[in-house]
Formats: sequence, structure tokens, C-alpha cells
Amino acid sequence: MGMNSISSDSDLCATERNRRKKTYNHVISYVRALCEKVKEIVMEESNVQVNWRRENKANGMEWVSIQACT
Repeated sequence: MGMNSISSDSDLCATERNRRKKTYNHVISYVRALCEKVKEIVMEESNVQVNWRRENKANGMEWVSIQACT
């Protein structure tokens, strides 16, 4: 019975990792689309270059920076 609970715990962890990965990929796709839309709007208004990048912080959090330059 102990072996089954270990297997179940392992399966649960794998399921949670997969769920988080799917959520993460969904968020990154959304951010990319948002950045492209910002770029499109800004380019209509002026000759501005819009760049974005993902940054991994020391605390494990990930940030997205959006920068507009003339």
C-alpha cells in the first residue's frame, strides 16, 4: 500500500508540473501577442522600435521587460 501512495504522489507531482508548464506556455504566448500588438500600435503613431525580453530574477520569478525607443 505504501508503494501505491508513493506512485500516486509521484503521478500527482508530474500532473502538477505539466499543468504549470501549460499555464506558463499560455502566459508566454499571451505576452508575445500583447507585445506584438503594442508594437503595431506604436509603429502606427511614430517611428519607434519596441523590444521585449524575458528576465529571470534571482528570486526565481520571471519578468518581461518592454522597451520602446526612437
